[in-house]
Amino acid sequence: MRSLARRCGTLERWAKELCRPEELAQERLDKWVKDVTQLFGAFPEQRHEELLELLYSERWAGSGLASLLNLIERGFWSPVPIPPAAADIFLAELDVQPDASCDSCKTRLPYRMGIWTNTETDKAWQGPLCYFRRCPCGGTIMHLGGHPVDLRPWLPERVVPPWKFVDDRVRLRQERERARPDSVCR
Repeated sequence: MRSLARRCGTLERWAKELCRPEELAQERLDKWVKDVTQLFGAFPEQRHEELLELLYSERWAGSGLASLLNLIERGFWSPVPIPPAAADIFLAELDVQPDASCDSCKTRLPYRMGIWTNTETDKAWQGPLCYFRRCPCGGTIMHLGGHPVDLRPWLPERVVPPWKFVDDRVRLRQERERARPDSVCR
């Protein structure tokens, strides 16, 4: 009888272990749903349909909003309302990252670092593209390091002629692609 009870106990432990991956998968799904719900809660309600469409598209991976969701998932940002003007930029320019925040309202703001070129003078500067001089709430825009973003007064808020802007991430990706050999040695 003891042998049968021991075998039954072993089988029960194995059955529990087999169920564990399903439990873990369900826990991960529940957490993802909670985090996505927080992102939607921070996003302007009038942009929810566009956000949902992006979330289920191939364009989601690598987007600034995917990075924003990652910050929520990892506990690096407690969502607060994102101003509609910032939401529009996150939706329109998928390469933009949430690498800036407001010192007052603590929202995440679109930010890019790159090379500004004036096509009339051919002069170039490395500098940020923040889209705003101040947060829409009126607060100071801070970089991830906790310092105010160095906004150059001669650079525009947005890319307008005669200015061109090349994002550092895009530029580096293009350089890596150019450096790849065209054919693979066999």
